[in-house]
Amino acid sequence: MCKRKCDVCYKHNVKVKDYRFIESCGLQGKVLSCKWCFNLNDVAVCQIVNEGLNPKEFYNKNKEVIKWV
Repeated sequence: MCKRKCDVCYKHNVKVKDYRFIESCGLQGKVLSCKWCFNLNDVAVCQIVNEGLNPKEFYNKNKEVIKWV
């Protein structure tokens, strides 16, 4: 059985249900997110969606958010 991928990055498996309302990214309401996309702010989420970035780029080696845009 195939695991569902994150609605934001499409790279990692879903871990949590999130709620995002970002019209420019097409995210309206319930969004299934991976553990990497869940804690990021809306600007970072837009960059991930629009530019295809990997959400791990926003964290340091200790899994702390380092890049708040």
